Amino acid sequence: LHKAIRRQRQMCIRDRMYTEQYEYILNLLEYQLRPGHAISDLEQFMKNFLEMADETMDLKGIELYGYIDGKIVAATPWEGDASYDAASTEWYQGALQTDGVYYTNVYEDARLEEEVVTMSRRIDGTDNVVAADIYPSDLTTSILEDLPEQSHYYLSDGEGNLLNWHISTKGLSREEVQEKYNSFFADIKAGKHEVYDSSIIGMDGKERGVYYFILDNGWYSVITIPSVSYTHLRAHETCADL
Repeated sequence: LHKAIRRQRQMCIRDRMYTEQYEYILNLLEYQLRPGHAISDLEQFMKNFLEMADETMDLKGIELYGYIDGKIVAATPWEGDASYDAASTEWYQGALQTDGVYYTNVYEDARLEEEVVTMSRRIDGTDNVVAADIYPSDLTTSILEDLPEQSHYYLSDGEGNLLNWHISTKGLSREEVQEKYNSFFADIKAGKHEVYDSSIIGMDGKERGVYYFILDNGWYSVITIPSVSYTHLRAHETCADL
């Protein structure tokens, strides 16, 4: 049990480090676009900045853009961006109301019509906002290397929308995995898995213990393992507790 708990803490730390890489890029972009930093071609600057991020940090599946002086400026422009109502979006409004980086939950993006999570941040001294899109379909699988044997792993936003997962049961669609996750994610939110003797029946039909951490950005890192002897301890922490 304690080995599994240590592994889950390692998973939480990896998840947190992964998002911190993206936050670093977004914070650096915000700094470069502050008032007083003269940039003659914003679109080209965005393209160059994205290339730098790809080359130096190997961040795959990321898109950078901003809502600057009333218009979208993107590293990868898309048809319709000139008429896109960025000012009413969650990522823009959330950034204006947040001290630091704001995370949306999963939604369908306007450019590729795919599921995406947007990180955004107000540019200091302005009402302009920079943003980075992260596509769950491109999330790295390297965090799965240290999973405990026979374990199932899930990473979701704060509403339970899956961003990444690994399960031993084969042949299940994303919709089937999401439906099963929804059932015990609701119990997590209700506090039913705050002790180590709580369990679910997994997708493989086995009784499984549930352990989870809440990341600083509100995401949930969840692992389930076949049941063992439990002790009545907390089954969840926040990453800030580590």
